[in-house]
Amino acid sequence: MADGFAWTTHAAHIGLLPALVRTESWAAELPDDAQATRVSLIRLLALYSMYPSLLRHLVRSTRRILELGLRDTIQDNPPVWTAYLELEALVTERSSSGEADLEIRCYNPTCRKVDTQNSFSSCSSCFTTSYCSAECQKEHWKSGHKVECKALKSLRLEGKAPPVSAEDYGFATKLVIDEIGRRKEEIVRVWREDKPARTPVVSLNFFLDDPRGVLVAGSPSKYPPQGYSEFRQVREMWEDVISQDIHREHVIVGAYLPHGSTGKLHFLWLGIDDRLANDDSLSVVEKLVKTVELM
Repeated sequence: MADGFAWTTHAAHIGLLPALVRTESWAAELPDDAQATRVSLIRLLALYSMYPSLLRHLVRSTRRILELGLRDTIQDNPPVWTAYLELEALVTERSSSGEADLEIRCYNPTCRKVDTQNSFSSCSSCFTTSYCSAECQKEHWKSGHKVECKALKSLRLEGKAPPVSAEDYGFATKLVIDEIGRRKEEIVRVWREDKPARTPVVSLNFFLDDPRGVLVAGSPSKYPPQGYSEFRQVREMWEDVISQDIHREHVIVGAYLPHGSTGKLHFLWLGIDDRLANDDSLSVVEKLVKTVELM
């Protein structure tokens, strides 16, 4: 299904994560592949935790698991326990950034009530909105959701994923920049060992097996992004971007963000730090390398 993200968000909303943890109580009675399935589902939730629309449900779910004393039940199952700890760490880190409102609110713009009792219902057609009451759902349907909901259904029928929301995209791109700052020593070391002749590039590719992101740094010609070999559109986008002199004073950041059945390449730009802008003793490339060092 192209729009796996909407279904994943809905599943998190109705309690998928606590339910997965609860199954440990009767793990011996489950099929042989049940453990691998649980690990994959937990990693899928971790992968999509970069989006507030899912992260807010994961914050509530991890809190609920602690309240119910369920966390300890999976410690004796190393694969599930490891996957859960990775998810928990990402949820804690990303929800502490203060970059997004992580309250679960009624989608009716005239209401915006917070779901304090975990009682809101999702739109049964698109699963992308939730409401505190039938009245709020009807009001929002008439005021604009009807058009949006039908557009989402149409995309799914065509096997296409809907675009990432502005809120999710803004949070995810901020997360990418923060992750580059967190791993700057690794990036700068690569650039120092094989100094880019023109424009430094760093790619961060998010996958199920590594929801924190696989980092690739180097020159654009040597280190293209995820999907470069497989997809003509990615190759054309990449070649077009790195050939433009307009970007020669930026670090090119290629971010392969998950959404739908695969993902999509997005470009971000890191300009020269203001503290280095007027230093004529440094080349443009050196200024860009030092910009990342200063993050």
